[in-house]
Amino acid sequence: MSKIDLNLYFATADQEDGPLIVQDMSGQERAVEPYRDEEGNVTLGGQIGYALAYILMVGFVLFGFYVI
Repeated sequence: MSKIDLNLYFATADQEDGPLIVQDMSGQERAVEPYRDEEGNVTLGGQIGYALAYILMVGFVLFGFYVI
């Protein structure tokens, strides 16, 4: 989840144009990776789920372009 840099926000809160809001988008939650077991090996279920997620994503995008 993104976080707002509150130090910068409060330091610029009194500006005429309003405060600067910067979101920190770094972090592991932004990375999509297949599920791995305790030894770090990708499991068969992780591979199937990873492939299924991307197939569904492409399907929804194509559905949006051609139907809506």
